[in-house]
Amino acid sequence: MLTWARLLTTQRLRRAESRGFSTRSPFEQDADLVVFSAAFRRLQDKTQVQPLAEGGRARSRLTHSIEVASVGRSLGSAAAHALRAGRALDASLCAGMAHVVHAACLAHDIGNPPFGHGGEDAIQGWFRAHPEVLAQLTPAHAADLLAFDGNAQGFRLLTQLENYRFDGGLRLTHATLGALMKYTVSALERDRSSAEGSRRKPGYFSAERAYVDELRAALALPPGVRHPLVYLTEAADDICYAIVDLEDGFEAGLLDHHEAVEVLAAVAGVPPDASLGRAEQLQKLRAIAIGRLVEAVAAVFVELEPALLRGESVPELCSLTPLGGGVAEAKALARRRIYAAPSVIERLVGGQGALTSLLDTLVPVVDALAQVGFDRAALHGRVASVAQLLGPGYLPRDRYEALLGVTDFLSGLTDHALLALHRRLAGLA
Repeated sequence: MLTWARLLTTQRLRRAESRGFSTRSPFEQDADLVVFSAAFRRLQDKTQVQPLAEGGRARSRLTHSIEVASVGRSLGSAAAHALRAGRALDASLCAGMAHVVHAACLAHDIGNPPFGHGGEDAIQGWFRAHPEVLAQLTPAHAADLLAFDGNAQGFRLLTQLENYRFDGGLRLTHATLGALMKYTVSALERDRSSAEGSRRKPGYFSAERAYVDELRAALALPPGVRHPLVYLTEAADDICYAIVDLEDGFEAGLLDHHEAVEVLAAVAGVPPDASLGRAEQLQKLRAIAIGRLVEAVAAVFVELEPALLRGESVPELCSLTPLGGGVAEAKALARRRIYAAPSVIERLVGGQGALTSLLDTLVPVVDALAQVGFDRAALHGRVASVAQLLGPGYLPRDRYEALLGVTDFLSGLTDHALLALHRRLAGLA
């Protein structure tokens, strides 16, 4: 049986004690650590819906993450309030729930490569097309690259690549990291057809397994079991992209006003305000719809809390609310009219081509390093020059680390930085 006392521990990854600030809880400190990280800043130029959107009108991964965090904090607060009243849960534990979900939501997309899911597909596709590159790896290590995923990369970034490099990263609390880990298995263990959503994608790479073990021990969380607050983090993301993407689609001219209004009004439970302009109508409906979903999801979470503390898996919370059909319709409309729009696909394919080209350029460095016993100083000629692109910290000890270093580098590029580097290497800029 899981307990909130363990699930909301303030213990930090690779740090025996918690930072002691009287004015900020450890979970608020987690949020600050994420916000001030370089990886979080880079989200301002990473695709949310519309690749390479200009003018600041469309949401980026940064604004999306901030909005998800706002909704997540409201969900955590609503759930904690209800649990304290109905279950007599300790006030100090309830106070932490909103901050834990807020911090986890801020970080939920921090590992996304340029061009989002399209970037993931490009990296996976490149390794599938080059099995010889992975031939000397263990099955688990090869799977990490064949199933490269932004969720696993995000966990790696937070625990390995930022601040305390390869020694805990940002050293967030175990509670925040637990609330972030939507997927509970490694790439080798994933099952895309599983009825349990937590097993369909990798939540971490083999390189981070020791951190996952430490996390599970601190939270008393059995392998494969989600932290209950993951469901609120997931719901906040679902609410935002289902509702907000329609607003962006209209702004971009990809979605008819009537179509967007019809779906949003159904979730909001009110008709559009005829006294407002078209954009303002959508903004008001979006706000009301999000508010209704927060209340509905929090109620479902409280109802399911006993099952979640037993370690049981449940469906996405939005789907279990009376508004679930409207959320599903909003997602379906976005898939049909926004994500599949020619202007979106064209830019996405261009970004994928740039990623593929850079992998063609960078991976030969791995082969060259293998030939000289991973002594970077022994590289000469073009591969030595290309290795300079990967930075002075690129000092892998074996082939697996070398390939992860390449995907670390690519994931750290923004959309525009990726295209600019691709052009420069092609002699076009």
